[in-house]
Amino acid sequence: MPQGPEYLFFIQTADHRFWGRDSAGRIAPSVDPYPLQFSPDGWQGMSVKNVRNPRYWGLDRSVSVPLSFVEDGAEIVKYIFITQGPEAPVFLSIAKQELDYEAGVGYQFWHRLIYRGEIDLWTYNHAGAKVTCNLLEDGLPKYLRANDNTAYEFTMDAPGTVLVEMDGIKLRERINYRDLSGFEVALYAPPEGLAEARRSGRPWFSRQEIDTNPQAREALRGREVAWLADPIDALVLHIQGSGRVRMAQPDGTTRVVRLAFAGSNEQPYQSVGRWLLDRGLIRDASWPGIKAWINSTQTSNPRVVQDMLWSNPRYVFFREEVRTAVDADLGPRGAQGVPLTAGRSIAVDKDSIPYGTPVWLASAGPNANLQRLVFAQDTGSAIVGAVRADYFAGTGAEAGDFAGRMKQGLRLWVLWPRSPR
Repeated sequence: MPQGPEYLFFIQTADHRFWGRDSAGRIAPSVDPYPLQFSPDGWQGMSVKNVRNPRYWGLDRSVSVPLSFVEDGAEIVKYIFITQGPEAPVFLSIAKQELDYEAGVGYQFWHRLIYRGEIDLWTYNHAGAKVTCNLLEDGLPKYLRANDNTAYEFTMDAPGTVLVEMDGIKLRERINYRDLSGFEVALYAPPEGLAEARRSGRPWFSRQEIDTNPQAREALRGREVAWLADPIDALVLHIQGSGRVRMAQPDGTTRVVRLAFAGSNEQPYQSVGRWLLDRGLIRDASWPGIKAWINSTQTSNPRVVQDMLWSNPRYVFFREEVRTAVDADLGPRGAQGVPLTAGRSIAVDKDSIPYGTPVWLASAGPNANLQRLVFAQDTGSAIVGAVRADYFAGTGAEAGDFAGRMKQGLRLWVLWPRSPR
């Protein structure tokens, strides 16, 4: 789609039909979108934005009012007011042009709905060629503002969401009252239907479906094992398959939790670094390079960052592993079932190198010069082939930075017991 106007304006009624001029020039509704030929007067000084509302714990849209409709917009509002009266529910929808990537097509421009507000026909004023009306916020913000000074009480100990009713009005949006204090990305235990899907040979929902599909969301409700602040940290943990998480406690202390691999959605692993390279978005596909790109892109184009996360459909589920005093300082358990040792454990293709096998690893490159004995104690969906290995560098920020940059050639010598003669 070629680049067009930055903003498009639509007038709709409650039946979601668009109002505009038909082929004969008459004002009429249609199922096809009709962008106004003239934007509402005063739009240049209008502010439409998403702001974090700490009182309502969510995104709250803000818009300045009123607006003056001119030309075709004035004719449409006037026609609806005269024929249907001031009680008619009529809405102004605003779409903003964005640049997006579509597989097989490339980058193209499209318009995304950023605002929908009700036109208050009770404030209708027709002066000259202009029709002026106030706008009312639609949906949940509308009802919250209408009841801003009313005190309500409802239970907060429900395990999931609470359906709120205000003055007899049931809010169709469900509000989650869990205080995450900035931690918004959940790590989940396996859902109940995962084992059945595995037995039937069907993969479970993809990463994107887990984030957006109501059935997947319902299956995971109440199965959270931890909350993270950074979706990239969650993605790294999914790729690694296990790790440690520092969890804040109600008394202000922190404790280290060891999360172990408990299953996956059986979807194929896709490299987010390769996805970014193929689109020319980065040149450095290491994790520090990917994080730098995310930090520079998240604010200006969050949709592309989300598409990058969804490009890897594989999703891992976790279980909290009990840490005893003996193994408290040891690494996470690998696929062999034993704790990994920093600098001495590697992940391999288990079909090529059996678990527990001693291996001599030799690797020289820009990130490290390694000549040492290691042990095959873990695996990963991205590790395929006999001469592939992931080196366990340990835990902590320094080890994470090293692991994120560690991508270089290697040689492996598998040490087998000598056969008896």
